Amino acid sequence: MGGYPMDDKIVPPGEPVPEEGWIYVRLEGDAKQRGEQHGKALAKELRDALDVGDFMAEWDTGEHLTNFAAIAKEAFGTYDAHGKFTGYTIDDEYLDEIKGIVKGATSGGNPSVTPKRKVPITEEVLIAWNAYNELVGTWWPLDPPKEEPVGTRVRSSPGRCSAFATTGAASDGGKIVMAHNTWDRYSVAECYNIILDIVPPKGKGHRMLMQAAPGYITSGADWVVTDAGLMICETTIGGFTGHFLKGKSPEFQRSRKAAQYGDSIETWQQLMLEGNNGGYANTWLVGEAKSANKRIARIDVGTAYHGSEERTDGYFACCNVASNLKVRNQETSGPGAYSDIRGNGARRVRFGQLLGNSVRMTAEQAEKVIADHHDVYCDNAIRPGSRSICGHLDLDDGRAGNHGREPFYPYGANDGKVMDSDMAANMTFQARWGNSCGLPFDAKDFLATHPQYDWLADWLHDRPTRKWTTFPPKR
Repeated sequence: MGGYPMDDKIVPPGEPVPEEGWIYVRLEGDAKQRGEQHGKALAKELRDALDVGDFMAEWDTGEHLTNFAAIAKEAFGTYDAHGKFTGYTIDDEYLDEIKGIVKGATSGGNPSVTPKRKVPITEEVLIAWNAYNELVGTWWPLDPPKEEPVGTRVRSSPGRCSAFATTGAASDGGKIVMAHNTWDRYSVAECYNIILDIVPPKGKGHRMLMQAAPGYITSGADWVVTDAGLMICETTIGGFTGHFLKGKSPEFQRSRKAAQYGDSIETWQQLMLEGNNGGYANTWLVGEAKSANKRIARIDVGTAYHGSEERTDGYFACCNVASNLKVRNQETSGPGAYSDIRGNGARRVRFGQLLGNSVRMTAEQAEKVIADHHDVYCDNAIRPGSRSICGHLDLDDGRAGNHGREPFYPYGANDGKVMDSDMAANMTFQARWGNSCGLPFDAKDFLATHPQYDWLADWLHDRPTRKWTTFPPKR
């Protein structure tokens, strides 16, 4: 475990490498060393990310990231009998890594605040930033109650992301094939173009190659491969209404720890459920690239309930609808979404059409599947929008189905990633930045056509067509 040997053709630690819209960074050493390398390599990107994160947090909730830093202390804190804060429910290893990022990002004359929004680059703010998906994205309720229940707070979460995994007879050569795209607002999603290659010391877990955002110690976009052979991705459970439990382990810690220290589907699941706070509830796909039978699992992680199913033959697909009936019926607001092809259910049906007809999937075919634009609700027409596997809500007028967002909202697939078990065993994957299909996005033209989103003028950027790229890059 860990201590992955250096190769003279591999990029040295802490040296950022731009590649087709992505930035690859290799991090090695103990937690503080890894953090400092991270902070130095991505200092500018971190400042930009915190600026847009602060803007969107305030737009969505009226609160700044600094306010969420205080909320994080409440949510992830431990307190003595007198109510005095005694520390975070975050392991020292990960706190040290976050402290290292702060040190690296503010060293060498770099300012300790961001340029536009003056967000302080501190340990507390970076904890809130790592918890952005579970605090700003899901913890904050749509209608904040006047009185908060002791210990818990009910909240909702939007649907996002498409993913699938095949194995056995469903894949060429019986390999595992996995694919994923990240759905989010185009403004915030600009941050998720980082590929982190994290190499802990021997005895401190597994090497991890993951998509991430600057300042994150976990993936956040949740696309990871480890040198244990684990292939990991997820899609958010749409309409999740389970409780957020204070004083438990944050999701960003559990997802990192499960990837770093998991050796199998079972140990990954055990670590993911340990201290579960209900933050950022997801349906996970986990594959074992190095197992003889090439197992894959689909694991719903709610708060009160979780469910797991495994296959060595066939496929699993995820489209923001929980599979486990306890989670779907008792911890989401829309259990009917499974069959509702006006919304997320359309992607479930389309995945069945593409994966369930004795197709022997390859990584090359997976690139096409994750870029699919068919809309089964609208006569299976090629219609990129809110119901296509490669989502484009910016092209969707919202007149058909249950769009779930404002018309033409700048939101959708921001990337595409694929790997098979041979790639995973060699710690590589393929990725495309911008979206899965390569359709360009022109920010100026979009805002001219849709002036209702003028408030995003400073935060939307062009997305030219990019190529599929292999990571890690060679020197």
